[in-house]
Amino acid sequence: MKVLHISTGDSGGAGLCCIRLHKGLLANGRESKVLVLNKTLNEPELYRFEQKSEKPPFPISFVWPYLALTARKFGIPLSRVERYRDRLNKLREGRQVFFTLPVSDLDLAGHPLVRETDIIHLHWVADFLDYPSFFAKVNKPIVWTVHDENLYMGGWHYRRAREEYPLLDELDDELASIKQRSLARQRKVTIVSLSRMMREFAVSHRSFTDREHRVIHNPVDHMTFRPVDKFFSRELLGLPKDKKILCFVSFGLWDTRKGLKELLVALKSLRRPDIVLCAVGAGDVKGISDQETFSLGLVRDERLMAAAYSAADLFVMPSFQEAFAQAPLEAMACGVPVVAFPCSGTEELINERNGIRTVDFTVESLREGIAKALNTKYDPEWIRNDVIERFGIEKIVSQYVDVYQQVLT
Repeated sequence: MKVLHISTGDSGGAGLCCIRLHKGLLANGRESKVLVLNKTLNEPELYRFEQKSEKPPFPISFVWPYLALTARKFGIPLSRVERYRDRLNKLREGRQVFFTLPVSDLDLAGHPLVRETDIIHLHWVADFLDYPSFFAKVNKPIVWTVHDENLYMGGWHYRRAREEYPLLDELDDELASIKQRSLARQRKVTIVSLSRMMREFAVSHRSFTDREHRVIHNPVDHMTFRPVDKFFSRELLGLPKDKKILCFVSFGLWDTRKGLKELLVALKSLRRPDIVLCAVGAGDVKGISDQETFSLGLVRDERLMAAAYSAADLFVMPSFQEAFAQAPLEAMACGVPVVAFPCSGTEELINERNGIRTVDFTVESLREGIAKALNTKYDPEWIRNDVIERFGIEKIVSQYVDVYQQVLT
């Protein structure tokens, strides 16, 4: 059984999940390889995609550089991808939006690793996979782990983002149609959702009602994320030793989906000077709130991240939308309880012994959840053992092996 994982990158939440699963399969004695567009890690059987450039036939090849230079000078797109990107740039009116394309100039279907594998495992493939050509040419079993809602939309990755920016509705619908027509050609696709809530959304979508669906959660790397002495961690990171520390993590602190603004308002309403916030992620919170906050920036070293979790009394995830976030898994592996909004995945993750799942998505509910958690005595060892038992890499790997064997037979 040869498995090829395809992901746009090997970093970020989805990329790291892909790499952890791949390493788990290798440790299990399975034949696994990973093909990515953006390679940052040095892992066994991890390959960066390289497109072989094919020159147009003579005499077009002779004049092509001049034609391309002239076209770009006058803003004339040379490919379908450039046309969509040009259209997107005009519609977004200078605003930064996270909107990707299901079309690409890259020929993944013809790659040697794709041709030689038995099973293709797709992960987060935005701006990498060209839906029309890939699903028209590839006739192999496909397992697709869906890390957000992008598969069911056009260019957006969450419904909340689309609702906030209706100017892109027409383009999003057009791209969604491209996806649906492309996927209709390929029947051998098994959809893996990271939570029950994500599965319900997938099954309700008109293009995926008749597909095979499974729920497999993200794994936790409990060997890397393990408890570090609290006082040592605080000294290492320059955090106060005599305060209650709440940890918040987001790749970008400006991401409104992650709920940092709501968290700062909730903390201010608590009126507790003994609480400080430790924020991990790109950006800064200065000027947003007068809440005492320590910004660690973007932490890429996982051992240092384990220290950041261990330094905290509580991990807080006020996200409005997630698939199955890895940060609370990592925090629990370090023995830290979690308070979270009731987004996808938290129903399976949080119980009365490891944290609080708020009643709704309001600041008041978040404030009450934090206050209750700070007044509750949790057992760090139980929290760690529980998350390993339910989401350990060995268990998640065995569930995927079952899926692989099913799609092959």
